[in-house]
Amino acid sequence: METFEKVDLSLPRYRAEKKEIDDINFFKALCKKIPNAEKMGHSNVRSLIKEFNETIADVVVENRDGIELLEGIGYLFVLSCKVKYKENVDYAKSKKYGIKVLHKNWETDGRVGKIAYTNCKARYKIADHQVWAFKPCRKFKKTVSKAFLENWTKYIQLNVNEKVSALIDRQIKTKELSKMFTSKKLEGYNEFDLND
Repeated sequence: METFEKVDLSLPRYRAEKKEIDDINFFKALCKKIPNAEKMGHSNVRSLIKEFNETIADVVVENRDGIELLEGIGYLFVLSCKVKYKENVDYAKSKKYGIKVLHKNWETDGRVGKIAYTNCKARYKIADHQVWAFKPCRKFKKTVSKAFLENWTKYIQLNVNEKVSALIDRQIKTKELSKMFTSKKLEGYNEFDLND
């Protein structure tokens, strides 16, 4: 058993500066672009944005294939992946028992759920699309974690060395092939002909 050293929480630490996207500067810029937004008020605009984001998060969790975001920004979905690193330390239990305790993910057969965003295969490419990134909020992460524990086999499985763009290529090709095969089968179909 490997001993676990407790971290001294009183030491100074680096904290990244928090940035809120929907601050007062955003609201002023929105009012310049859309004058009716000023009638709604800053708090109503914030609540509208929050409700929209929660709806997107719920749809992503429920839908196996994910969703395509508005305006062709990209795709958002949940993946099932094997853990790349061998040691997934459970810090709370390690601190409690004084030895290194690892997460084994027995409930999910050693897999973890990941939220994936990509814009590599979007229909309409945005200028500087490689600059775009996605960072989910804590509530979205918790929702995905809960849903993944309940039904982890539902989600698309990503191999260890496979890129998300290759996975999307594969998904698009299988959808196109299934459409092609079903359309060929239905060409001469007659539901009243019992001889077929």
